[in-house]
Amino acid sequence: MIYWGTHTGTGVGLALCLRNPQLISHLILEGVVIPGMETPEIIRNIERSKQLMNQDGLRSAMSDWLTRSEWFRYMREHPDTTRYDEQRQIIKMFTGKPWQSSVAPRKVTNVFERLHEINAEALVYNGQFDMKEFLNMSDILEKNMHARKHVIPQSGGFPLWENPSFVNAIVLDWLQENNAF
Repeated sequence: MIYWGTHTGTGVGLALCLRNPQLISHLILEGVVIPGMETPEIIRNIERSKQLMNQDGLRSAMSDWLTRSEWFRYMREHPDTTRYDEQRQIIKMFTGKPWQSSVAPRKVTNVFERLHEINAEALVYNGQFDMKEFLNMSDILEKNMHARKHVIPQSGGFPLWENPSFVNAIVLDWLQENNAF
């Protein structure tokens, strides 16, 4: 199976590869998150949103998420070429439930310590102007797995959304080179 994930979805794909190595032959990972790896900047952004929601409500937290978080910085700076208005409409549908939950998250597989066990071929990519933590995690996968890394020009934290033609061309070429279908 070919697995394609973004941010948290990349961590899910990596964990699936460890739990069921026969299930996934190829990983396509955008803005990699490696469970078990420290991500203070990412956590700081999420915690700020949770705090704002508790103090001022969901609308305030969502407004801050769009206007201040690093995830959307490139989109904010280039709204016409990145479909920022469409992204804003999608985000307006967010219910905030993950930020409201008081349930402690279940402990996740420490993928960081077990990267050497993953045998799936991987394509990892980030936008040229992605957050440093996401760029660093892609570097780690490139060095510790069967991974090829690409940096997508004129893109931030969501290259497939911001520059789909470029990303789709790279993915298609990589899949063909790796006999994925």
